[in-house]
Amino acid sequence: MSLKDIVADELKRTPVAAISGAASVVVATVTLVIGWMQNKATTPASPTGAAPAGSLSGELFTGNVFLLIAYFLAVTTAASLLLRMIARKHDITALFISVPLIALSNFSVLLLMYLAPPRPISAQLFASAHDLVFYASAAIVIVFCGRAVLADLISTATTRSTAADTESSSKGNEAVGFLLIALVLLAFWSWLVFAGQQRLTQTLLPEVTHFVDTKAESKGGGSKSLDAVTPASNGSPNAAPPQPSSGAK
Repeated sequence: MSLKDIVADELKRTPVAAISGAASVVVATVTLVIGWMQNKATTPASPTGAAPAGSLSGELFTGNVFLLIAYFLAVTTAASLLLRMIARKHDITALFISVPLIALSNFSVLLLMYLAPPRPISAQLFASAHDLVFYASAAIVIVFCGRAVLADLISTATTRSTAADTESSSKGNEAVGFLLIALVLLAFWSWLVFAGQQRLTQTLLPEVTHFVDTKAESKGGGSKSLDAVTPASNGSPNAAPPQPSSGAK
Protein backbone atom coordinates (compact mmCIF):
# COMPACT_ATOMS: atom_id res chain seq x y z
CA MET A 1 0.00 0.00 0.00
CA SER A 2 1.60 3.26 -1.16
CA LEU A 3 1.80 6.45 0.89
CA LYS A 4 -0.75 8.10 -1.41
CA ASP A 5 -3.22 5.27 -0.78
CA ILE A 6 -2.64 5.48 2.99
CA VAL A 7 -3.32 9.23 2.97
CA ALA A 8 -6.45 8.79 0.86
CA ASP A 9 -7.70 5.99 3.11
CA GLU A 10 -7.10 8.16 6.19
CA LEU A 11 -9.03 11.05 4.65
CA LYS A 12 -11.98 8.76 3.96
CA ARG A 13 -11.86 7.08 7.36
CA THR A 14 -11.34 10.13 9.61
CA PRO A 15 -11.42 13.36 7.59
CA VAL A 16 -11.54 15.64 10.65
CA ALA A 17 -8.46 14.05 12.23
CA ALA A 18 -6.54 14.09 8.93
CA ILE A 19 -7.33 17.75 8.27
CA SER A 20 -6.50 18.65 11.87
CA GLY A 21 -3.14 16.89 11.57
CA ALA A 22 -2.30 18.72 8.35
CA ALA A 23 -3.34 22.05 9.87
CA SER A 24 -1.22 21.33 12.95
CA VAL A 25 1.84 20.75 10.77
CA VAL A 26 1.27 24.07 9.00
CA VAL A 27 0.79 25.96 12.30
CA ALA A 28 3.88 24.36 13.82
CA THR A 29 6.00 25.22 10.78
CA VAL A 30 4.81 28.84 10.70
CA THR A 31 5.39 29.39 14.43
CA LEU A 32 8.87 27.85 14.26
CA VAL A 33 9.79 30.11 11.35
CA ILE A 34 8.45 33.15 13.24
CA GLY A 35 10.53 32.25 16.28
CA TRP A 36 13.65 31.75 14.15
CA MET A 37 13.16 35.07 12.35
CA GLN A 38 12.57 36.86 15.64
CA ASN A 39 15.75 35.38 17.09
CA LYS A 40 17.72 36.29 13.97
CA ALA A 41 16.47 39.90 14.04
CA THR A 42 17.28 40.45 17.74
CA THR A 43 19.81 38.97 20.11
CA PRO A 44 18.46 36.22 22.43
CA ALA A 45 17.18 37.42 25.76
CA SER A 46 19.44 36.99 28.76
CA PRO A 47 18.71 37.00 32.50
CA THR A 48 19.61 40.70 32.58
CA GLY A 49 18.40 41.60 29.10
CA ALA A 50 15.81 44.25 28.38
CA ALA A 51 12.27 43.36 27.33
CA PRO A 52 11.53 43.43 23.60
CA ALA A 53 9.05 45.85 22.12
CA GLY A 54 5.43 44.85 22.72
CA SER A 55 5.98 43.15 26.08
CA LEU A 56 3.93 44.22 29.06
CA SER A 57 6.91 44.18 31.40
CA GLY A 58 10.55 43.25 31.58
CA GLU A 59 9.63 39.82 32.99
CA LEU A 60 6.98 38.56 30.54
CA PHE A 61 7.03 38.52 26.73
CA THR A 62 3.36 37.95 26.00
CA GLY A 63 3.72 37.41 22.26
CA ASN A 64 6.21 34.59 22.82
CA VAL A 65 3.92 32.93 25.37
CA PHE A 66 1.11 32.53 22.84
CA LEU A 67 3.64 31.53 20.18
CA LEU A 68 4.96 28.71 22.35
CA ILE A 69 1.48 27.48 23.33
CA ALA A 70 0.36 27.39 19.69
CA TYR A 71 3.50 25.57 18.59
CA PHE A 72 3.37 23.01 21.40
CA LEU A 73 -0.28 22.13 20.77
CA ALA A 74 0.24 21.98 17.01
CA VAL A 75 3.37 19.82 16.95
CA THR A 76 2.18 17.43 19.69
CA THR A 77 -1.24 16.99 18.08
CA ALA A 78 0.34 16.35 14.68
CA ALA A 79 2.73 13.76 16.14
CA SER A 80 -0.08 12.00 18.04
CA LEU A 81 -2.33 11.81 14.96
CA LEU A 82 0.58 10.46 12.90
CA LEU A 83 1.23 7.77 15.49
CA ARG A 84 -2.45 6.81 15.56
CA MET A 85 -2.49 6.55 11.78
CA ILE A 86 0.58 4.29 11.79
CA ALA A 87 -0.80 2.17 14.64
CA ARG A 88 -3.86 1.18 12.57
CA LYS A 89 -1.64 -0.85 10.25
CA HIS A 90 1.54 -1.43 12.29
CA ASP A 91 0.98 -1.20 16.04
CA ILE A 92 4.43 -2.41 17.14
CA THR A 93 6.13 -0.08 14.65
CA ALA A 94 4.13 2.86 16.00
CA LEU A 95 5.25 2.03 19.54
CA PHE A 96 8.93 2.14 18.56
CA ILE A 97 8.53 5.24 16.39
CA SER A 98 6.72 7.11 19.16
CA VAL A 99 9.86 7.34 21.33
CA PRO A 100 12.10 9.34 18.94
CA LEU A 101 9.13 11.22 17.47
CA ILE A 102 7.85 12.58 20.81
CA ALA A 103 11.40 13.23 22.02
CA LEU A 104 12.06 15.28 18.87
CA SER A 105 8.79 17.19 19.20
CA ASN A 106 9.58 18.03 22.83
CA PHE A 107 13.08 19.11 21.87
CA SER A 108 11.67 21.38 19.16
CA VAL A 109 9.47 23.07 21.79
CA LEU A 110 12.54 23.74 23.94
CA LEU A 111 14.38 25.01 20.87
CA LEU A 112 11.58 27.48 20.14
CA MET A 113 11.60 28.51 23.80
CA TYR A 114 15.28 29.37 23.41
CA LEU A 115 14.66 31.27 20.16
CA ALA A 116 11.58 33.11 21.50
CA PRO A 117 11.72 32.98 25.31
CA PRO A 118 8.54 33.82 27.26
CA ARG A 119 10.69 35.57 29.90
CA PRO A 120 14.43 36.30 30.30
CA ILE A 121 16.42 33.12 29.75
CA SER A 122 17.67 31.38 32.88
CA ALA A 123 18.51 27.85 33.97
CA GLN A 124 15.42 27.73 36.17
CA LEU A 125 13.18 28.56 33.20
CA PHE A 126 14.36 25.47 31.34
CA ALA A 127 14.47 23.30 34.47
CA SER A 128 10.70 23.67 34.82
CA ALA A 129 10.12 23.70 31.04
CA HIS A 130 11.60 20.20 30.63
CA ASP A 131 9.11 18.71 33.10
CA LEU A 132 6.17 20.74 31.83
CA VAL A 133 6.73 19.90 28.15
CA PHE A 134 7.27 16.20 28.88
CA TYR A 135 4.20 15.66 31.08
CA ALA A 136 1.91 17.70 28.83
CA SER A 137 3.03 15.88 25.67
CA ALA A 138 2.72 12.48 27.37
CA ALA A 139 -0.85 13.32 28.42
CA ILE A 140 -1.79 14.34 24.86
CA VAL A 141 -0.23 11.19 23.37
CA ILE A 142 -2.07 8.99 25.87
CA VAL A 143 -5.37 10.70 25.03
CA PHE A 144 -4.91 10.08 21.30
CA CYS A 145 -3.15 6.70 21.30
CA GLY A 146 -3.44 5.16 24.78
CA ARG A 147 -7.00 3.98 24.44
CA ALA A 148 -6.20 1.61 21.57
CA VAL A 149 -3.23 0.07 23.42
CA LEU A 150 -5.23 -0.42 26.62
CA ALA A 151 -8.16 -1.89 24.67
CA ASP A 152 -5.81 -4.40 23.00
CA LEU A 153 -4.40 -5.49 26.35
CA ILE A 154 -7.85 -5.89 27.93
CA SER A 155 -9.23 -7.77 24.91
CA THR A 156 -6.22 -10.09 24.95
CA ALA A 157 -6.75 -10.83 28.64
CA THR A 158 -10.47 -11.45 28.10
CA THR A 159 -9.87 -13.72 25.11
CA ARG A 160 -7.32 -15.84 26.93
CA SER A 161 -9.53 -16.18 29.97
CA THR A 162 -12.55 -17.19 27.88
CA ALA A 163 -10.56 -19.71 25.86
CA ALA A 164 -9.21 -21.35 29.01
CA ASP A 165 -12.71 -21.31 30.56
CA THR A 166 -11.37 -20.37 33.99
CA GLU A 167 -13.13 -19.04 37.05
CA SER A 168 -14.16 -15.42 37.39
CA SER A 169 -11.50 -14.73 40.05
CA SER A 170 -8.70 -15.86 37.74
CA LYS A 171 -10.13 -13.67 34.96
CA GLY A 172 -9.94 -10.66 37.21
CA ASN A 173 -6.38 -11.51 38.25
CA GLU A 174 -5.28 -11.78 34.63
CA ALA A 175 -6.90 -8.45 33.78
CA VAL A 176 -5.08 -6.82 36.71
CA GLY A 177 -1.84 -8.40 35.50
CA PHE A 178 -2.25 -6.92 32.02
CA LEU A 179 -3.06 -3.54 33.57
CA LEU A 180 0.20 -3.70 35.54
CA ILE A 181 2.03 -4.57 32.33
CA ALA A 182 0.51 -1.49 30.71
CA LEU A 183 1.69 0.70 33.60
CA VAL A 184 5.22 -0.74 33.42
CA LEU A 185 5.25 -0.21 29.66
CA LEU A 186 4.10 3.39 30.12
CA ALA A 187 6.81 4.03 32.73
CA PHE A 188 9.51 2.57 30.47
CA TRP A 189 8.23 4.56 27.47
CA SER A 190 8.23 7.75 29.55
CA TRP A 191 11.81 7.13 30.68
CA LEU A 192 12.98 6.62 27.10
CA VAL A 193 11.23 9.76 25.83
CA PHE A 194 12.56 11.96 28.63
CA ALA A 195 16.07 10.54 28.21
CA GLY A 196 15.96 11.29 24.48
CA GLN A 197 14.67 14.80 25.17
CA GLN A 198 17.56 15.39 27.58
CA ARG A 199 20.24 14.01 25.24
CA LEU A 200 19.04 16.12 22.33
CA THR A 201 19.07 19.25 24.48
CA GLN A 202 22.52 18.52 25.90
CA THR A 203 23.92 17.83 22.42
CA LEU A 204 22.40 20.61 20.34
CA LEU A 205 21.51 23.50 22.68
CA PRO A 206 23.55 25.75 25.02
CA GLU A 207 24.17 24.74 28.62
CA VAL A 208 21.54 27.09 30.02
CA THR A 209 18.83 24.94 28.39
CA HIS A 210 20.01 21.65 29.90
CA PHE A 211 17.83 19.83 32.42
CA VAL A 212 18.82 20.35 36.06
CA ASP A 213 17.35 18.15 38.79
CA THR A 214 16.29 20.80 41.29
CA LYS A 215 15.48 18.17 43.95
CA ALA A 216 19.01 16.77 43.79
CA GLU A 217 20.42 20.30 43.88
CA SER A 218 18.37 21.19 46.97
CA LYS A 219 19.44 18.00 48.81
CA GLY A 220 23.13 18.83 48.31
CA GLY A 221 24.45 21.03 51.08
CA GLY A 222 25.17 24.63 50.17
CA SER A 223 23.95 24.39 46.58
CA LYS A 224 23.96 27.53 44.48
CA SER A 225 21.02 29.19 42.82
CA LEU A 226 20.10 28.00 39.34
CA ASP A 227 20.02 31.49 37.90
CA ALA A 228 23.31 33.10 38.78
CA VAL A 229 26.01 33.52 41.40
CA THR A 230 25.59 36.51 43.64
CA PRO A 231 27.83 39.48 42.77
CA ALA A 232 29.22 39.66 46.30
CA SER A 233 31.12 36.41 45.80
CA ASN A 234 32.62 37.61 42.50
CA GLY A 235 31.55 34.38 40.83
CA SER A 236 33.50 32.17 43.26
CA PRO A 237 31.42 29.71 45.28
CA ASN A 238 34.21 29.38 47.87
CA ALA A 239 34.65 33.10 48.55
CA ALA A 240 34.85 33.93 52.24
CA PRO A 241 31.99 35.96 53.72
CA PRO A 242 32.75 39.57 54.71
CA GLN A 243 34.16 40.00 58.20
CA PRO A 244 32.12 42.06 60.67
CA SER A 245 33.61 45.36 61.75
CA SER A 246 35.28 45.33 65.13
CA GLY A 247 33.43 47.19 67.88
CA ALA A 248 34.82 49.77 70.28
CA LYS A 249 36.79 48.30 73.10
